[in-house]
Parts: sequence; structure tokens; C-alpha cells
Amino acid sequence: MNAYPNYHVPRIAGQNYDYLVNALTEYKKGERNHPTMRAQGESLSDQDIRNIATYLSSISK
Repeated sequence: MNAYPNYHVPRIAGQNYDYLVNALTEYKKGERNHPTMRAQGESLSDQDIRNIATYLSSISK
């Protein structure tokens, strides 16, 4: 079970597709410095990133 973090977590459902692709790609390349997201991003292929961005951008806010 994951506890809700004690810091601000942005809502990504409904976020812009291009923003999501760029953010996930930057985590993958180590250009963004959030340890958890960086670890997740490093394991994603470019197709995974596009699929995730497509899904998240399609969710209503």
C-alpha cells in the first residue's frame, strides 16, 4: 500500500500530451531530478512514453 506523500503531487490526468512526452523523456534521460520518477522513466521505451502520454492526456480532469 502506498501512503499519500506529504508533498505536492501534480495531477497528470488530462495533462497535455506533448508536455507528458517531454517530461517523461527528460526523466528517462536524467534531465529532471526526481529520484522516483527518474527511476521509472529510465525503464520506459519511447513507445511506452507515447502510450502513457496518450492514455493520461485522454483522461478528463
